[in-house]
Amino acid sequence: MSPRQRVCSVSCVALLQWLRRRDAAGAGRGMKGLTGFVLVATLCSCTLVRADETPPLPPLLPWYVNAYFGFERAAEFDQAGMPERWYYQNALQIEGARVKLHKQTVVCKAGRLYSSEGDGGAMFYEGEMLGSLEEGRAVLRYAGCDQCIPPKTAPEPLNLPIRRLSPSVILLGSVSYSREAEPYPKHCPSGI
Repeated sequence: MSPRQRVCSVSCVALLQWLRRRDAAGAGRGMKGLTGFVLVATLCSCTLVRADETPPLPPLLPWYVNAYFGFERAAEFDQAGMPERWYYQNALQIEGARVKLHKQTVVCKAGRLYSSEGDGGAMFYEGEMLGSLEEGRAVLRYAGCDQCIPPKTAPEPLNLPIRRLSPSVILLGSVSYSREAEPYPKHCPSGI
């Protein structure tokens, strides 16, 4: 709770206690209506004070911790005649030679990015890096699926070139991943 929310909450409680004591002392008929009006007005002002604050981001999901983020098109989900465009929002984790890739389906509608488990869930790949980040390969095996129907046979392993382009950017296959990208973006990716 922010300091502003704390002050508002304490103010609301103090006002409510004062109004109850006043009503209990028999300050007159019709005062309960006034009490209700003042209470509602106070609560509304508390809501207005909080409305200008941006809500905090949710805690990072395990596959977003220390991850590089990238997008790739998922045109197989696009429907003919529909304006939505589908993507995989990928999270890439690298710890030494161990590599993990999380692929979440997301949809772009009217410039905004949306995700839902009902939109296809997420696939997980795990494996190892052969060589180094300066010039290597990532060999990843399908490790599971969250909120989706598992395939009858495991997808083919991924064998992709991997290369560090800068301290915060990695290229895996044809997808660029960045540590500076937002884990919960609101807008559609551009240039993909």
